[in-house]
Amino acid sequence: DEENFNKENWNPFKNFVKEGDTILIKPNWVRDYNPINRKSIDSLITHTSLIKIVIDYVLKAINYNGKIIVGDAPLQNCNFSNLIKKTKIKDLIDDYRMAYKNVEFIIEDWRLTILEKKIGQKIKEVDHRYKIIDLKEKSFLNEIADYYSKFRVTCYDHNLMLEHHNKDKHEYLVTNRIFEADLIINLPKLKTHIKAGLTGALKNLIGINGHKEFLPHHIKGSYLEGGDNYMNPSFWKRIYENFDEKVWSNIRKNNKFINKINFQILRILWWLWHIFSKDKIFAGSWAGNETIWRTILDLNHILYFYSPQTNRIENVPQRKVITIVDGIIAGQGEGPLSPIDKKLGILIGGFNPAVIDAVIAKIIGYNISRIPTVYNALYNVKSLFSLLKNEEIYVKWIEDGEISDKSLNEINSFDFIPPKFWERAMSKKS
Repeated sequence: DEENFNKENWNPFKNFVKEGDTILIKPNWVRDYNPINRKSIDSLITHTSLIKIVIDYVLKAINYNGKIIVGDAPLQNCNFSNLIKKTKIKDLIDDYRMAYKNVEFIIEDWRLTILEKKIGQKIKEVDHRYKIIDLKEKSFLNEIADYYSKFRVTCYDHNLMLEHHNKDKHEYLVTNRIFEADLIINLPKLKTHIKAGLTGALKNLIGINGHKEFLPHHIKGSYLEGGDNYMNPSFWKRIYENFDEKVWSNIRKNNKFINKINFQILRILWWLWHIFSKDKIFAGSWAGNETIWRTILDLNHILYFYSPQTNRIENVPQRKVITIVDGIIAGQGEGPLSPIDKKLGILIGGFNPAVIDAVIAKIIGYNISRIPTVYNALYNVKSLFSLLKNEEIYVKWIEDGEISDKSLNEINSFDFIPPKFWERAMSKKS
């Protein structure tokens, strides 16, 4: 709404919600610590100051009467209590609860697999709060279903994954909150990503899924042998992969002593493959990963286009979704878990997540054709976010209160440090 942008009563959500509505806010809450920067997680997670601004506008739009839910599914080893303490989101929500009695405020952790130091790994039962959705042949993974027995996600039991992804089905386990909401506000953090190149509007939706065991991230084995976990065949990587699978498949069956010994063996095997292997790529953390983008686009199709009434993906959007990307302090280098702070001072908003991530890719300095998630979202014939033939991407660029139109090609790179094995995806300067 360019005409009213600078007016005092401007509200980005006023035409999307009404009094009494339910609004779902999906931040990026991947983990509660950054090993690169122990003092700050600003480049790791969506900052609470942005969440506050969004909630303030939402409250006005619903006339201070309705429901606001803030939720995510972090990594299994994230200390959620520590996360909400560090981000001060609980303090913020408690203040809102005191001030607005007609609004129900909820903070939720959607994980069903959790790893705690004192308890070990525990898996919660799937209940009414989640819905299993089978995309069948509509899944982007169906194109590589011949390899389903080698679908993997690091640090989870692959046997559980094979129950949900095979030649007959491709199931995801999503929170029912996405179907209850009248408006979904996606608040990703702008970061580089070792497996997907970047994390933004599309990648942030991994967090609507309750069990990571439903999320193929790579295919076991080397690229030259049909996998995409790493590039070159390696005896020691193969040994590590096989033992790692046994550890995570039996982590709940074994006692703490056995698990401790197993993890020590894993560390030794890690150093052995790192010393003797031709390349240092592992866990699908490179530009040759052909799996993760498919999982990402599947979840985006579910959020935007899945109809619970027809139990299928429709060709028109089924719910209202707005994305606002937190690029105030972005993350570069080995994101999403160990990013280096990049003071950027940018917010990106929009409706088509593929276009938003194309803008992020340009800001980072990528060649979009070498970022599979973005490229396939924009141009794959199966993608419901795809552009029309020869359609140009233009953005409203707002700086110092001035608004201008820019084509995608006019957006300059901010010279991010890419992840270690994504150099080939960077646009080369002449």
